[in-house]
Amino acid sequence: MREEPVQITGEQMTEIVRDQAAADAPTVTMPVDRIGTLDTIRIALTWSMLAGRGIAVLGCLAGLVTRPDRRDLVRGVGATALALAGAMVVVGYLLPVHLVPSIDNQTWMGIVPRLALRTLRVVLGTSVVLVAVGALTLVAASGTG
Repeated sequence: MREEPVQITGEQMTEIVRDQAAADAPTVTMPVDRIGTLDTIRIALTWSMLAGRGIAVLGCLAGLVTRPDRRDLVRGVGATALALAGAMVVVGYLLPVHLVPSIDNQTWMGIVPRLALRTLRVVLGTSVVLVAVGALTLVAASGTG
């Protein structure tokens, strides 16, 4: 998060406009307004990451204390892979493309869906791999006894 205004020098303007005449221009100072929706999303993601870490630590401790069978461990890995695949689709595609634009219609918010659509292939590809891994490990867990 940036509190001070952005300063663009003449050399930076030359790179932007691709004209050497811009190098002689004085430094331009531009204030950057805070975008409330992005700030709220940042705070929510920070807290959800902290909560996720806590849940992961508690899960690992519970797994160490209860000493589950091999089949239970494999089933847990499969269920985790499936949950991650679903979460990737929701957080990587559905929320930024459909929810964020409906919350706020400021100019800067238009970049969020575009960035999500640029990474859609990676999100969907990784989700497909995670679904395959999850399905295979669940099948393997049901075969072991």
